[in-house]
Amino acid sequence: MVAFSFAILTWQNVEQALYNIFWILMNKAQPYALSAAFHAVISLNTRIQMTDDVAKVLLAKDHPDVHTGWKALSKKLKNLSQLRNEMAHYTMGNGNLKPQPLDFLADQTKTLELSDLYLRRESFIALHGELLQFAGEIVRALKP
Repeated sequence: MVAFSFAILTWQNVEQALYNIFWILMNKAQPYALSAAFHAVISLNTRIQMTDDVAKVLLAKDHPDVHTGWKALSKKLKNLSQLRNEMAHYTMGNGNLKPQPLDFLADQTKTLELSDLYLRRESFIALHGELLQFAGEIVRALKP
């Protein structure tokens, strides 16, 4: 059991060395390299968590108001992403190209009306604008 413990704990050194290489590369990264790293993470929830963690490190101490703003916006992002996931993963149409409600796969009694889809789209557009505006706030806060 001791050998197992030593072996598994030693693996952490491997991951630390991998992190060191990643850190060195990211410090020299061009925007496309940062994009590759961000988009290599498939889960949106994990991408949001990564961003939350970086925001905490860079904003919480020296820019608490901006960090508080990010936390509120991140919560909104998480909530609206659930609506997007509901549409993407739990609905189906019947192949008819005419505007019609979408049926939920798990609950055939529940539908998404066309008006619901338009409201969701409007919410997504508004969130996009808020994220872009907040990016400007972060740039201003972190400007040397």
